[in-house]
Amino acid sequence: MRYVESAGHRMAWQSFGSGEAVALAVHCSLGHGAMWAKLAARFEGRMRWICPDMIGHGSSDKWDGRADLTAAIACGVEAVLAQAGGPVHLIGHSFGAAVALVAAIRQPGLIRSVTFFEPMLPLMAQDRPDWEAMNNANAPFRAAYVAGDIEQAARLFVTRWGTGRRWEEMSPRARARAVDDIHMIEGQRPGINDDSCGILAPGALARLAVPVTLVQGAESPPMIAAMIEGFAERLADVQVVTVPGAGHMVPVTHPDESEAVIRATVERAEAPTA
Repeated sequence: MRYVESAGHRMAWQSFGSGEAVALAVHCSLGHGAMWAKLAARFEGRMRWICPDMIGHGSSDKWDGRADLTAAIACGVEAVLAQAGGPVHLIGHSFGAAVALVAAIRQPGLIRSVTFFEPMLPLMAQDRPDWEAMNNANAPFRAAYVAGDIEQAARLFVTRWGTGRRWEEMSPRARARAVDDIHMIEGQRPGINDDSCGILAPGALARLAVPVTLVQGAESPPMIAAMIEGFAERLADVQVVTVPGAGHMVPVTHPDESEAVIRATVERAEAPTA
């Protein structure tokens, strides 16, 4: 395990596999970098994977509650990116994709391709006709959190955005970890609800002039498709892939499809130009 400093926190990162190409993969909320290990193994000899633990996750420092969580993690990802040894194929999932996008906008010359699984940025859907209904779907979680019913908030979050397992089917350790870490979901609000890092600033996304693939699960909440549409309208070289039968945790629940999508994106980026 190696570390970088960001906003007063140590952020851990590790590598999996080997190969000439390099991927930098950022996990989802309440996850950790090692969640990519099995997928990385499918690229052995072809691509080395660099996988950070976001601040507040895995082996990284706990979030201090003061720093803008999105900005702090994005700065850490930038620091890891600087140590990658050259341009990377950027991979991200959910909130991790939003954080990775901030780093990519700031350092576009270090990005060869982008594969994002259900990138989480609700503002991308704000001009959709059913925006209010989609946004209100998160109200029970927020109400439980604000009321101090942290276990109920964790239950609601995992039920909506997890792998499909019922809360009662999770191990006591996994439930306890979700309860302990659920405050970080609230900590993301300035970054993904208010765009504190300027993803939607004029010209920001135009800096990402590389092949981009956006992946969504066919069974995910409607907000995902609306956000994907918003991203696709703003990116120059983008493809959208829908995985049948999948929900929000596509990289975990559907490794075959995830591998195929990443390989295809990498091939687009490495194809010789005319």
